[in-house]
Formats: sequence, structure tokens, C-alpha cells
Amino acid sequence: MFLDLDTLNGRYWQPLPLNAGEDFNTDKFRRLEMPAYNGHGNARAVARFYAALVNDGEIDGVRLIQKGAMDWIAREQWAGLDAVGLDVRMSYGFMLNNDFAKLNDNPDSFGHLGVGGALGFADPAKKLAFSFCPNRIAPEIGLGPYARRLIDAAAGCV
Repeated sequence: MFLDLDTLNGRYWQPLPLNAGEDFNTDKFRRLEMPAYNGHGNARAVARFYAALVNDGEIDGVRLIQKGAMDWIAREQWAGLDAVGLDVRMSYGFMLNNDFAKLNDNPDSFGHLGVGGALGFADPAKKLAFSFCPNRIAPEIGLGPYARRLIDAAAGCV
């Protein structure tokens, strides 16, 4: 779906400065500056970022965001169909749990889906931080084929 040039979702990928044969893991792509896009990290780093958020902005004695910012970060700003037809709920910079981005059973969970099934999210009530970075990009929009099982397994541990 995301490579189908007959869809708006497929066409918005076209301006990316990639040549045939390049992918999202090249040094060239990682150096690009694209606001609201192109975050890179491994599963541990992304999970630690969300761990700081469920710990009121601090992890291992390092403050990443000011105290009390969680109320602002996780507050819904809009919900509905976005420009490419995805039904989302958004806060300031994060997707909020909904049917499209079904992170877990807590409607207050927030995070973001990435390309090909990657994701990271936080569940403030359970103090759960989760991330999954697949070895292969799944050719679909959303959680991908593996994330749901891993999310359910993690939820069963807390």
C-alpha cells in the first residue's frame, strides 16, 4: 500500500531523496534532516526514551523533559482521518491509542508507529515502555505481523 503510486499514501514517499536500490538504512538517509520523520534508534534506545516518559521525564538520574510535561505530551489534540486516510488520534508529537494504532488495552497509551512495523510506546498507568524494531520492513501500514504478539506478551508480564 505505501509504495502504490496511485494512492496519496504512496505518493507522499516520492519526494524522499533516495535513488533506486537505496533504503532507509543508508548513511545518506540517516543524515537527512526531516522534521517529524526519520527518527532512528534501536529497540533498547526507543524503549528507554519511553521509559523516561512514564517516569515523569527522567531516567537514570537524567531529566529529558520537565516535570509535569506528561499531561501536556499525552493530551489529545485531534482525532480523525489524516491527510492520507489513516484514522488516528494525535497528541503533541505522539499517536494516541486507537483502532489504527492499537498499542495495548489502555486508551491513554501513546507512542508512534514507524516504517514497516517498527513502533515504540508508553503506558503511563502500567509504567510500561515498549519498542519493537523489526529486522525486515513489513510491506504494510500499521503494526505489522509481529508487533501485536510481542505487545500482548509484554502486557502479560506486567
